[in-house]
Amino acid sequence: EGNERVLRPRLSDALFFYNNDLKKGLTTEGLEKVVFMNGLGSLADKNIREQKVAEVLFKLVENRIPDQKEVLMRAIKLSKADLMSEMVYEFTELQGLMGYYYALALGEDEMVATAIKEQYLPTGEESALPSTLVSALVAMGSKLDTLIGMISIGEIPTGSRDPFALRRAVNGLIKIAINHSI
Repeated sequence: EGNERVLRPRLSDALFFYNNDLKKGLTTEGLEKVVFMNGLGSLADKNIREQKVAEVLFKLVENRIPDQKEVLMRAIKLSKADLMSEMVYEFTELQGLMGYYYALALGEDEMVATAIKEQYLPTGEESALPSTLVSALVAMGSKLDTLIGMISIGEIPTGSRDPFALRRAVNGLIKIAINHSI
């Protein structure tokens, strides 16, 4: 009974957020107001940089997925959209996952939705890797932008300090590149 008293309102809130978010749609509106990192601009700026990185990465694998560039660019454009949702604002651990569900519910291509969901992979040493080449490029674009950006503003890991998980980003990049032969 105690669990029901706690869970029922939380689930009711989640359903309310979900329905509101679907009405609003997957939009990047508002990302320009969210600071990514001092010296690196907003999340909208990061998204634009990730699109440019993805275009370069796409050229490396274009012969393997020549008809997927639009899917890739759409996935990157929407990759941070769920960060503006009420659901992710309330339940931050659902970032990426809610973007996946919203994308599917709103009729986006399944590859776009999967890339949104898998953009943060791998999350650790034993974590899964992005399942498709498009997802891999989205994840790599995000990690490369973060890595290059942080180093450019002097946020370089030390032996005892890596607050932005740049080492994990590098390990993820290597694993993705090997797994997808990039």
